[in-house]
Amino acid sequence: IGILGFVLNRKNIILMLISIEIMLLSVTFLILISSLSFDDILGQTFAVYILTIAGAESAIGLGILVAYYRLRVSGFFGRKVGITGSHIITCGSVITTTLLAIIAFFEVGFNNIPVTINVAR
Repeated sequence: IGILGFVLNRKNIILMLISIEIMLLSVTFLILISSLSFDDILGQTFAVYILTIAGAESAIGLGILVAYYRLRVSGFFGRKVGITGSHIITCGSVITTTLLAIIAFFEVGFNNIPVTINVAR
């Protein structure tokens, strides 16, 4: 799906980035499954590296979307949002995501509930 989306959507950069993201995540999943089946920790290390690269690629896509949003989309009450408005929207989104991640971290950390994902069983 990722290669086909990359080849067919040559004019839309966001869809190309999404296709690359799909390819990276599928390779990561494949590496993790093989690491689990061969009981090897090296595959998990490679998966962390690939996820880091995928995160950087997602940040590039988010930057493109913010720039597009700043130029094209009209904001509140039919006026353009502008630079200040886009900064407020972006910072609000980052703060909300951070708060939700902190809440999830402390829920798992303080309740002493182990999180297990059984993939190959």
